[in-house]
Amino acid sequence: MDDLDKSSSTEIPKHVQQSIDELEASAIAWLQFKEQLQGFTWQKGPHFDSDESDVRIKSCLDILNLAEVAGALNPAVLLLLRSMAVERIHSKRSFAGVYKKDLEDIESQIEVIEKREGLDEFEYWRIGEGPED
Repeated sequence: MDDLDKSSSTEIPKHVQQSIDELEASAIAWLQFKEQLQGFTWQKGPHFDSDESDVRIKSCLDILNLAEVAGALNPAVLLLLRSMAVERIHSKRSFAGVYKKDLEDIESQIEVIEKREGLDEFEYWRIGEGPED
């Protein structure tokens, strides 16, 4: 006799309800994922420097979030695509000088050390071979 036969109650066991809830969330995410994909234009994106490129990249990240919940893409693929999108945003910001003020102090400290140690421009130490500081 299984658990359902022993019980006169028609309550759904907790673990079964949890599975149903997860399946429902996944199905909803799958439908949202499909809708987002249909509305997304897969043409060549806007120029790297345009503000529109950030909007497209954020839209891609939203689609990837839905794909994750829907189980539509392999986790390794999701990681790769997310990394590519984030790297593109930060490359754009870096080239535009957005981080310059934040990095000025450490860059000047690095230059002092490089000069002190006689390192030429575009010359670098291997990991573990440079000075302590």
